Amino acid sequence: MIYVLVYPEFESRLARRIGRFRSAHEPERAKLVPPHITLVFGLKHAVPKSMLALCESVSSNATELTIEFSHCEIAYDPFEKVQKLSLVCGNGKDALTEWHDLLYAGSHRSKSKSELPY
Repeated sequence: MIYVLVYPEFESRLARRIGRFRSAHEPERAKLVPPHITLVFGLKHAVPKSMLALCESVSSNATELTIEFSHCEIAYDPFEKVQKLSLVCGNGKDALTEWHDLLYAGSHRSKSKSELPY
């Protein structure tokens, strides 16, 4: 499985709160991966070298981005069969959505999870 994640630099107080929440409600995942934004979700049949080249191409044009999380949403994940809490972007959403769309270019386009909010 290939995922593409972005690791924001959270304000320290917020980072601690997110860490405590994740440790309490998703302890195994919290140990596996720090708080992040998922730009590409679990591609089973993607070629790693091709995905790396695509990520390098997309990120070569990326600039530093300020993101503000405006609210949270709870959504059912049918793959893992659990409810998930997501922080949703206000400021910065358009750029993240653009990166998401660019990273889903090509043969894996049909696997895009565009229904998930940023």
